[in-house]
Amino acid sequence: MNPVPTKADAPPDSIRLEVGGMHCSSCVSHVERALRSVDGVEDAMVSLADSTARVTGSGLESERLASAVRDAGFEAVPIAESRSLADERDDLDRRVRARVDRWRLRTLVGVGIWIPLAAMHWFGPSTHDDPALRWILAGVASVSFIYVGWAFFQSAWEALRAKTSNMDTLVSIGVISAYVYSLVVLILETSSGTHQLATYFMDAAGLLAFISLGHFLEARTTAQAGGALRALLELQPDHVERVDSPDADRGDRLPTSQVVPGDLLRVRPGERVPVDGLVVRGATAVDESSITGEPLPVERSEGDELLAGTISTNGLVTVRATVDGNSTSLSRIVEIVRAAQASKSRIQKFVDTVASVFVPIVLVIAATTFVLWLVLAPANGLQHAVVNAVTVLVIACPCALGLATPTAIMAGSGAASQRGILVRSADALERAATVEGFCFDKTGTLTEGRPEVLEAEDDVLRRAGSLARGSNHPLSVAIASELLGRGLNAPVAESIEEQPGVGLSGRLEGARWQLVSLAVAGRRGWVEAVEPPEATTCSVLVRDEAPVGFITFSDRTRPEAPRLVERLRGMGLEPDLLTGDRVGVARSLGRELG
Repeated sequence: MNPVPTKADAPPDSIRLEVGGMHCSSCVSHVERALRSVDGVEDAMVSLADSTARVTGSGLESERLASAVRDAGFEAVPIAESRSLADERDDLDRRVRARVDRWRLRTLVGVGIWIPLAAMHWFGPSTHDDPALRWILAGVASVSFIYVGWAFFQSAWEALRAKTSNMDTLVSIGVISAYVYSLVVLILETSSGTHQLATYFMDAAGLLAFISLGHFLEARTTAQAGGALRALLELQPDHVERVDSPDADRGDRLPTSQVVPGDLLRVRPGERVPVDGLVVRGATAVDESSITGEPLPVERSEGDELLAGTISTNGLVTVRATVDGNSTSLSRIVEIVRAAQASKSRIQKFVDTVASVFVPIVLVIAATTFVLWLVLAPANGLQHAVVNAVTVLVIACPCALGLATPTAIMAGSGAASQRGILVRSADALERAATVEGFCFDKTGTLTEGRPEVLEAEDDVLRRAGSLARGSNHPLSVAIASELLGRGLNAPVAESIEEQPGVGLSGRLEGARWQLVSLAVAGRRGWVEAVEPPEATTCSVLVRDEAPVGFITFSDRTRPEAPRLVERLRGMGLEPDLLTGDRVGVARSLGRELG
């Protein structure tokens, strides 16, 4: 008798939020703390790469969570779990593009104002004898102060309202102190007619320009990390053809998000499979490289499973959906990548702990600097006290302490996913430094994944080419390419059929010809008659159930593969080979790679 599940056994609730206003790891930490302060929250992961947060717990209410984020000084909108991958992709594009565009414009304005100010300061006429010029420079700097600085001031103000601080707090205090001090000096000296003290309008504008440039570069880095996520989201087609029965000629077009389990879907040659399902009619070779990494198409026929995001290369199939349009294997992979980019390694958790007290400590040091200069060096006056206190803030505000680690994790996991490597968490990425060995797939990994004809008699090749005509299978493509290279013409065969997992057959010269895989030929007792080499991929040509010859294929080793194996061994890592190919083929490649 199965135990009755209790409330404690029930899976935790999960709610996603779209979070706006974040532009550094300190912001991420503030949002996470705000979410974890809500009753019922067990964990909160915030991703700067796609500006989202995922909260898990019990009894969660999306509006309460969004309200907690807003109270912390950020924008928050709940994300519907039923949202399609197409909508996810569009929203990700919008958020990433808007953030990059905002910081690009601020950087252009800031740098465009600072360069003339710096040129005037270092190479232009002295402003001590020209009060009007000093006011012109102050007016130009004010444009940067108001437009470029507003983003920092607003972020610092929202943090203050939430009774906390962030890196923008340092930027804002430093810039406002330099600007206000300079403005007060300018007003007092203009009214008194003296020009003794220096002003720091150019310095304040330069600080805003350089930190805006840093935020722009950070936004581009996170956009590139999010680009890996977008590439995965693009694998699922936006629309699908639904039919009433497997034999129906035509169906209705509908958004993929509206597919429900049991729907019959038509997938044509060259189209991507929209959702996970089972083939109920037809057969095809499926390119699963985007999901599994296997470069060669895999034969799929009635009863076989198809995965969302894969491509039907040469057959028309009808698929019965086994999941809805938003619960596919592809969507689970997207969640793995998203969780990896939002997760934190042990070192990052330590950095976050330090960063949480970093800003208050810097503020205390700056205030202490100001007081000590006034008390211990009164002869230098207020100017030196202000300048040295602002210097402390300026040195600290572009601090990479809370930026380097999360940016590295986002960039690393994003680059890995673009190369077919899924990183489950930041801890896994961190532990990768301790691995002792690698297991490599053969086809398309250590080899190029593009078979070429190695050995075949001309007559065998011509008749095999007759059967392979029109087929998109990689071995058929290799036969066609070899025919062209030898300048041979293949006769025209009739009634050609392609049977997945078996091979090709057709009528030619009054006989039935077949081109079958070596495994099929072995089961039917045809291998002994033609005796193909052991260490090769091979197809056998058969006429009226009598084998007449064979074609061997080679898959060239990637030029960089031997160097890779040698380099891994030099690092003390042991490489191994995994393949579903013949033992002889595997051993031959193993010897070639050492």
